[in-house]
Amino acid sequence: MLSVLFPRGVRCIICGEARKMDGKNALCRKCQDRLWDTRIPASSCERCKSYVEAGGVCRFCKNGGMEHIVSTYAPFMYTGAARTLVMQLKFRDMDDGLAYLTDAMADALPVRDFDLIVPVPLHARRERPRGCNQAQLLAQGVGVRICVPVGNALMRFRATSPQSTLASLRARRSNVENAFALCGDADISGKKILLVDDVRTSGSTARACAKVLLQGGAREVHLLCACVVWHYKGNEKNGSVAGKNGAAAGQHGR
Repeated sequence: MLSVLFPRGVRCIICGEARKMDGKNALCRKCQDRLWDTRIPASSCERCKSYVEAGGVCRFCKNGGMEHIVSTYAPFMYTGAARTLVMQLKFRDMDDGLAYLTDAMADALPVRDFDLIVPVPLHARRERPRGCNQAQLLAQGVGVRICVPVGNALMRFRATSPQSTLASLRARRSNVENAFALCGDADISGKKILLVDDVRTSGSTARACAKVLLQGGAREVHLLCACVVWHYKGNEKNGSVAGKNGAAAGQHGR
């Protein structure tokens, strides 16, 4: 009944433009182009996908942003149409645009020789009202595309404050410290892990998860996100996570 009264494909899920019925495409052509415009430029850091000034050094890597993580892969900057899709998936329980994100994430991987895909877990207190873990949905979509199994090897046993409420790098690191643990039945010994999340801002959550995976016997950990906050400003001790995309980062970032 719902599908009859509210059929998918009537309106673009980003701009709301009325169009012909098309259940295969949740975005109008114009918004598909807008999504493409948010792709991470080739001038970004090859290792972490952060913004790097011409001839400069990647501040994210220099300040330890990639600790415990070998490399980061991501198709989009966290802005515009890409940000809208992530926000809808996370807060509005709208998965119509999920395929756009997972297809782009899979295409962003130059290699696919991973042994296991591990989504960043949510605490049960936050997952229940949302009805899903957006990282789990993304991981499953990518897993199908690259033919790599998905395993819930991590658990978030300590409820933390939303990272989006914390402005400083120090606060974000402290917030997720010792918040994750390896699931009792997880077998990751010697495995090359692809950690999956929706957005990377300060990197605190990803580093905390990667640390636990390595301590549990993983051979190496790589990170795959739908988006990264490309313009990064701050310092290791007390810098802000905000940059040119700072408004967006402040509303979401991990």
